Amino acid sequence: MNKVILGTAQFGLDYGISNKRGKIPHEEVFEILNKAIKSGIDTFDTAYNYAESEKVIGDFVKIYGKKIKIISKLPACSHTEVKDLFYSSLSNLNASSLEGYLIHNFESYKKDKKVYEELAKLKEKGKIAKIGFSLNFPSEFEAILESGCAVDLIQLPFNVFDRRFEHYFAGIHKRKIEIHARSIFLQGLVFKKPSELGKNFQPLRKNIEKLHLISEKSKIPLSDLCFNFVSFNKYINRIVIGIDSLTQLNDYISQASHFHAQFRKFYPALNSLNLRNEKLIVPACWEKLRADRRKSRVVAVIQARTGSTRLPGKVLLNLEGKTVLEHVIERVKRSELVDEVMVATTILKGDSKITALCKKTGIKFYRGSKNDVLDRYYQSARLLKAKHIVRITADCPVSDSLIIDKVIKLHLDEENDYTRTADNFPDGIVVEVFTFKSLQKAWREAILASEREHVTPYLKKHQELFKQSMLQYPHDFSKKRWTLDEKADYKFLRLIYKKLYKKNNYFGMKEILKLLAGHPEYEAINNSILRNEGYLKSLREDKIVLCKRKL
Repeated sequence: MNKVILGTAQFGLDYGISNKRGKIPHEEVFEILNKAIKSGIDTFDTAYNYAESEKVIGDFVKIYGKKIKIISKLPACSHTEVKDLFYSSLSNLNASSLEGYLIHNFESYKKDKKVYEELAKLKEKGKIAKIGFSLNFPSEFEAILESGCAVDLIQLPFNVFDRRFEHYFAGIHKRKIEIHARSIFLQGLVFKKPSELGKNFQPLRKNIEKLHLISEKSKIPLSDLCFNFVSFNKYINRIVIGIDSLTQLNDYISQASHFHAQFRKFYPALNSLNLRNEKLIVPACWEKLRADRRKSRVVAVIQARTGSTRLPGKVLLNLEGKTVLEHVIERVKRSELVDEVMVATTILKGDSKITALCKKTGIKFYRGSKNDVLDRYYQSARLLKAKHIVRITADCPVSDSLIIDKVIKLHLDEENDYTRTADNFPDGIVVEVFTFKSLQKAWREAILASEREHVTPYLKKHQELFKQSMLQYPHDFSKKRWTLDEKADYKFLRLIYKKLYKKNNYFGMKEILKLLAGHPEYEAINNSILRNEGYLKSLREDKIVLCKRKL
């Protein structure tokens, strides 16, 4: 295991194209770090730009008193800022020195090459054992050679699809520069089923299919194949492996501890998978692809009405000086990926109060059928020329904009037709996103009352027609009830708002869980109410209500 370095981007970020669960909870991070150390992994790779990653590692060091080697990275900066940023990282990490410190942004370095001189000074003072660069492109390495920098360490991408740096390896080795390989699984892209690849990655499809076929023929797991391919290269000193769970770490420890005897037989086949299209094989280039996809118009539609049978007028009830609907609107508007918000209500007289509130707050609205909520969504999306629609219900006053953005991101990155939060999220933290094309098909084809009233059952029932996935949560909170349907729910939510709203008007799932961990008795107020009671009632009373529509 002395060749493995544990990557920690997932400790602070939603990192990796196949990462559906998001950032790893702190408690699990500590378990991961303890397991890694016990397994012989002594070095951890992080960066100032990995959000909380450095701080979480520092907390671990402080709590457990473990001695570990840390490699971190300097963000884009001028040479005058290097010292402050470095000592900030040391403070976050609870460390007195680092095993390695790398320049993370080569373009920034090119603008101010004195930055590297500052790193050399810190090395002379004994604060850094090895200095160097984290690279993305061979041209960057050639520029380093021309500069004459004394480099101890280079971190670079290397995997079955990306061997752009390979012909430099012998020369790097002669210069006694350590080579650390990263992206050996191409951020999880190698594990994608060919059918799951978005259109931007279709040129990779044949190679992914070949890789999976090699795995089947050799009976070597994909992760083992990819790891063995990199470790087989005699010039690579260390391998950085990122993980998103304790289970995944255990799997990687198993694969790193042995070399498959039959691997040599399949090495030539793996060697043939090399690609040169940097737009496909360099994760740094994927952000542009994602940005291009995110130009598609994303609209959030909040369904709201006052005629609830169990709790009439619930969306206009007061929570700390504002109506429930106002809180929902404000929370959805905090989403960074939602372009516009619309409220979809009914033509009933009582719902004029909702439209009056919308006018007051400057929110667009659409009035339509009481029971055909699917039609309300379709007409709202059509009016706003939406490409992607986020479905939010007005009886969820603790909707979390961070969760909304995670679902949208997953939806866009995977180019899904329909994406939602998994069922293990609390009731009240429910987000659904679908394309206009999928909504239109459901609008045309759905004929049952339950499908019209609850909007997305048709999509869920027809997975063969719609590409879909779920944002997973690492723990099962499905029994937690944070929605508003009954008087008991209102009592619970008033208490939550009373405790949290003044401290943070936009408190989220994280803050509620923390509060409830200290006051589990709060949950007894409403946790006896059945989840999805309205939908279950609709199923019991289901009937065909209309014929398929024609455009």
